[in-house]
Amino acid sequence: PREIPAPSLPPGVRKQVDFAAEGARVEVRRTVRYRDGRVLENKVVSVYRPWGAVYLVGPTPPPEAPPAPPAQGGGAP
Repeated sequence: PREIPAPSLPPGVRKQVDFAAEGARVEVRRTVRYRDGRVLENKVVSVYRPWGAVYLVGPTPPPEAPPAPPAQGGGAP
């Protein structure tokens, strides 16, 4: 998958904008028969490469502040 930084998204958000595809090889054949007996045949081949999903990704959220240490209380006996 491909990730594209998107500062317009909230931090930590990941939004899929294109789905993965396996790719394909497509062949189209055409035969034209004329009244005078002529025959025209042709074919067109298209090849589509596979691709991965595409995501827009918001900025990395800032790290959370570590918790404050517990208050040192109590005195000497």
